[in-house]
Amino acid sequence: MSSYPYATGDLLKECNTYFYTKYEGFPFLQAWQENRHDIIDGWGDEVVLPQKTIKSDINEMVQGVEHGVEIKTFELFEALYDSLLNNDIATHDKTFKLINIIVRRFEVTKRIHKTYTNEFKALDKEEYRDLELYVRASEIFEASYSITRNLTYLNVLLKCNDTLCAMEKKLDSESKSRLARLLIKEKSHVWKLSESAGVKI
Repeated sequence: MSSYPYATGDLLKECNTYFYTKYEGFPFLQAWQENRHDIIDGWGDEVVLPQKTIKSDINEMVQGVEHGVEIKTFELFEALYDSLLNNDIATHDKTFKLINIIVRRFEVTKRIHKTYTNEFKALDKEEYRDLELYVRASEIFEASYSITRNLTYLNVLLKCNDTLCAMEKKLDSESKSRLARLLIKEKSHVWKLSESAGVKI
């Protein structure tokens, strides 16, 4: 029986690298599903739809970045998620340009910091434990994949969800419910992708 080792421990302190991940086939996919089901079974009936909590405009965020203003990650994420939900064609390019920067930063560090410079360098490298930011990041990655079907976003969604699953006991009840929703979406995306490739999970 294969195990799923990527969603355990304090992954904010000891981050996954995913380097040289060996192929383990179907048993590995089963282990991944079991890892996710533990949370879905506990919170899937109490799914909370993500809400926008503050007013934050994507155009204002882009102007701030261009003018060297300090980036407050929570405000940036709210603006990005609102833009994705509205599927605003006018701001599509601006939105995904910023999302792609966030994806690259997360792929390198596996952390999300509270504030960044306009070049997306962490202002305080020790401020990376706000789990609300990781939940919102996963919601951004999931929405990005749903809109574009670009596997880059599904890949980073899986990794961010690994971190959240590992830290699940530290989440409040609302965040756990939002995570359950994300894991249900994640499973659906992986199943549909597998079916399109002729692979049965």
